[in-house]
Amino acid sequence: MNLIKENFEELRRNKKLFLLFTIFLIFGQFLLQYKFAIWPKLYMGLAVLAFVMLLSFCRLSDKNKISRNAFILIAVMGILNAFIMPIRQNLDENTHYYHALEVADGKIRNQTNEKNFLMVSPDFLGVAKLPSKPEYKSLLNTNLYNQEFLQLEHIPSNYEKELLDVSGFNNPAYIPSALGIVAGRLISDKVAVSYYLGRIFNLLFYAFLVWAAVKTSRNYKLQIFVTAAIPYTLWISSGFTYDNLYYGLILLVLAQITNFLSGDKKVTFSNVVKYSFTCLGLVFCKAPTILLMLLPLFLQKNNYKSPREWLKAVCTIMSFLFLGFLWLVQNMLFKFFMPGSHSADQIIENTSSGGRLSYFINHPVYSVELILRGFSDVVVTIFESIQKPQPFFMQAGFLGFTNIIVFIVLFVLITLQVKFQVNKIFVRMLLAIFSIITLGIIYAITGDPRVFEVGDLHVSGVQGRYHFYMLGFVPLLLAPVIKKPHFAVNNLFSNFDENKTQLFVMKLVFIVTVLNSCVALYGYL
Repeated sequence: MNLIKENFEELRRNKKLFLLFTIFLIFGQFLLQYKFAIWPKLYMGLAVLAFVMLLSFCRLSDKNKISRNAFILIAVMGILNAFIMPIRQNLDENTHYYHALEVADGKIRNQTNEKNFLMVSPDFLGVAKLPSKPEYKSLLNTNLYNQEFLQLEHIPSNYEKELLDVSGFNNPAYIPSALGIVAGRLISDKVAVSYYLGRIFNLLFYAFLVWAAVKTSRNYKLQIFVTAAIPYTLWISSGFTYDNLYYGLILLVLAQITNFLSGDKKVTFSNVVKYSFTCLGLVFCKAPTILLMLLPLFLQKNNYKSPREWLKAVCTIMSFLFLGFLWLVQNMLFKFFMPGSHSADQIIENTSSGGRLSYFINHPVYSVELILRGFSDVVVTIFESIQKPQPFFMQAGFLGFTNIIVFIVLFVLITLQVKFQVNKIFVRMLLAIFSIITLGIIYAITGDPRVFEVGDLHVSGVQGRYHFYMLGFVPLLLAPVIKKPHFAVNNLFSNFDENKTQLFVMKLVFIVTVLNSCVALYGYL
C-alpha cells in the first residue's frame, strides 16, 4: 500500500509533465494528419499507459535515483517503441530476426543462410510475406492492426540436411531476443506474441546494461544517462538487433574507464579483468571497437595500485584481445579443423576482401580521398542519426531540429558537470584509437555491395549510430575547453545550481524521448 501511495504521489507531482505528454499526442495527430478524424485508439491507449507508468515509477525530483530513472525511461518508452515500430522495419531486422529464431531453436552453430531459412522456418517465411512499406513499397505496414499477422500460428522449424549450410557459432548477442521468442512460444502459439516478446526482451537487456553502467559509474553518471537516452538508441534497441549489446557495452566501458581516470581509487588487476571482459563483448556486435580495450594501458602509472598491477593489466588485455581475434577467425578455424564446415551466406558477404585491399593499395590517391571523405562525414552522420532516430521514417522537420538543439544543450550541460581531468597522453591515444576504429568501420562497409562498389567516391553505408562510442567520450574531451573561465558557454551557465541542473537534464531527456515516440506513433501508422 505504501508503494502504491508513493507512486500516486509521484504521479501527482509530475502532473505538469503528464499534461505536456498528452499535448504531444494531440499535437502529433494534428501535425501529421491535419485532422482528428482517425484516432489510432489502441496505440493511443498504450501511449497513455506508458506515460502513467513512466511518471509513477520514476523519481525525477531525486538526482540520486538516476540509475532507476534511466532503467524505467528506457524500459517503458522502449517497450512502447517496440509496439509502435512496424515489424521488420528496424535496421536489417529480417537478418537479425532469422538469427534470433535459430538461437531460439537451440542451435549453437549457424545452420543455414537467410535465403534457405525461409524454407526451414515457417514462422520466418510467414513474417517475411507480410506488408512492409520500406521493403515492398506497400501502402500498409504490419502492426497490431494487421489481422493476418495476429492470427499467424507458430510452426516448428524443419532443419532438413539438404538445406543446411553449417558454419561458425551463432552470435551470443541474439540470446536476449531468442529468450523472448522462447517465452512467447511457451505462453501462446501466435507468432505475434513471440515476435513482440523477442523485441521486448532485447530492449530490456539494453535497459539492464544502462542501469548497470550508471550504477557502476562513480563520477560520470549523468553523462552516461544522457548518452544512453539518445533517441536512436531506444528505437534501434526496440527491435531485433545486436546494436543494443553494442550501446550497452559502450556505456559500461565509459563507466569503468572514467572510474579509472577519476583517480579516487587505484586500478587493480580485477578491475582490468572486468573491463577487458566488457570490451570482449564488443567483438559480437561492432568488432573494431574492441580496440577500446587498450585504453587502460595509457593511464598514468600512479593510477595503478603498483607497477606490477600495470604489467598484469598488459598481459590480461593482450589475452582478451587474442580471444576476440579467435572469434573473428572462427570460420577459418572450423574449415581447417573440420573440413565439412561451410561459411553460411550473411546479408553482407565480404568475398572480395583481398581484391578490395589490393585495389586500395594500388590506388593510394583514391584511397586517401576516400578515407578523408569518410572522416569528414563522421560529425555529419552522427547529427543525422540524432536528427532522424526512427528507422525508415521521415518525420516532421521540426522534430529533427528539436532533437539537434536539445542534445547540443544537454551535452554542453553534462560537459560542465565533468569533475576530473584527463592527461594529454590518454587523450592522444584515445583519439588515435578512435581514428583506427573509424578507419576499420569504413573499410568494413566497403565490403557491403548494397552501399559501396570499388570506384565510388563516398562510403555511404557508414551511419552515425556506428560512432556511438565517440558520443560518450565527448564531454570528457570537451570539458577542458568549455570549462575555461573565459569561454562564453561556461560564463552563460556559471550561475546554474548543480543539483537543479542535473534534475533539469533528467526531465529534458524524458520530454524529448516522449516527444519522439508521440510523433512516430502517427508517422508509422
